Amino acid sequence: MVLREGHGVLEVRQPVEFAAMGMEKCILVAEDDEDDFFVLRRGFEKAGLPVKLERAWNGEVAFGYLTGDPPFSDRHRYPLPNVILVDIKMPRVDGFDLLRRLQSRPELNFPVIVLSSSLLEADKRMAKGLGAREFVSKPDKADDYRALAIRLHRKWLKDSTPMIAAPGRRAVMVLRNFQTGEFLSIKKAWSPEHTEALNFEDHASALQAARELRLHDVELCQLNKLGEPVFGVRLDME
Repeated sequence: MVLREGHGVLEVRQPVEFAAMGMEKCILVAEDDEDDFFVLRRGFEKAGLPVKLERAWNGEVAFGYLTGDPPFSDRHRYPLPNVILVDIKMPRVDGFDLLRRLQSRPELNFPVIVLSSSLLEADKRMAKGLGAREFVSKPDKADDYRALAIRLHRKWLKDSTPMIAAPGRRAVMVLRNFQTGEFLSIKKAWSPEHTEALNFEDHASALQAARELRLHDVELCQLNKLGEPVFGVRLDME
């Protein structure tokens, strides 16, 4: 296992053979407490789950990661997550503020799970009202994090398709109209064939093109190793 720290993100990469088999999933963890992140990481390790964890120290760093602000525009190094785990109490931008920011950007339509030590019903209602899919209490015992990791994986990761490039290969993304199913082609027109689609290497360049062309009803899709589009994230171009 390799740990790499920088830009407010701690990357925890499981052995590369998982990614090579197409099994690697990605979770962005917005958590300022190092001990809480450590036991969460250990829970996934003990469960033997092929998951890559990216840690953001607060909501501001997490939001920058998701929007692809530098240095996070390299989606091979900083892949978009399958799911986001968010603590409530964090410095500068807390969990609630992060949820509000995500609500204002519908194209960042990722499942968000609040993982908090709070037992207040008001916090649960607030989180759900701001778009959190689930509110999970942090386990009291470190040994219980293995069971938590297994439950999260089964519910949110087992059948999801991550937007992750294979090792040594750049992610390729295309723009698709989710109403018609057609792709933006290299001729800046719509085509039913994904093989004619205009390719983008990162989220930022695709979003810029969509804005410049004033596109509507579009989603960003990654191409898998077979060149087929998978996993669409809708872009709000209003």
